[in-house]
Amino acid sequence: MLQLSAAERRHGVCSASDGNHGLAVAYQAQRLGILATIVMAEQTSFVKVEHTQFHGAEVILAGETLHEAQHEARRLSRTRALTFIHPYEDVDVIAGQGTAALELLSSEPGLDAIVVQIGGVA
Repeated sequence: MLQLSAAERRHGVCSASDGNHGLAVAYQAQRLGILATIVMAEQTSFVKVEHTQFHGAEVILAGETLHEAQHEARRLSRTRALTFIHPYEDVDVIAGQGTAALELLSSEPGLDAIVVQIGGVA
C-alpha cells in the first residue's frame, strides 16, 4: 500500500480474502490511515472476520466461495472508486512476499528451508 498515490489512499482500498491477505490489508491500511473494505465468502470463520474488523476494515460477506467474493470486491472497487488489491496476482503483493523471504534469510543466514502456505482462486 506504500505504492498507492495520495488520491488512491484518500479513496481507500478493497480486496477479497478468506484470511491472511485480508487481515494484512486491514492491518496495513489502519497503520497508514487508509479505509479498507475486505470481501469474504459467507462461510469465512467468525474469528477471521472479527480479527479483520479489529484492524478497522469494513468486512462484507458475499458469495459461497472466494471466487464469488472476488467478483463482489471488484464490483465494489468500481462502484466506490476503491483501489483493488489482488491477493496473489498483483506485482506489488508478489514483491512484498519476496521481500519477506529475503528478510527471513537475512535474519537467519543458516536457514535451510522456508515453508509457506499458498492459496488463491484459479
